[in-house]
Amino acid sequence: IPRQVGGAVVRNRLRRQLRAILDDLARTTTLVPPGYFLVGARPETTGRGYDELRRDVIRLLTSLDHRLHRSAAR
Repeated sequence: IPRQVGGAVVRNRLRRQLRAILDDLARTTTLVPPGYFLVGARPETTGRGYDELRRDVIRLLTSLDHRLHRSAAR
């Protein structure tokens, strides 16, 4: 998470939130494929609450899942 997102406290909070969201989704859904992820964030991400951030991550993973399945079907 780049410095443009905010100070260290803001970046670390966002990092912890993203990690918690991905851990929770990995345990409760099949959206998170196995492996390591590099997740970035833009400065406007800091204005989002936890629930909104979680919806964004779910939307991102759903889009990724559709792309992976579409390319595997070819």
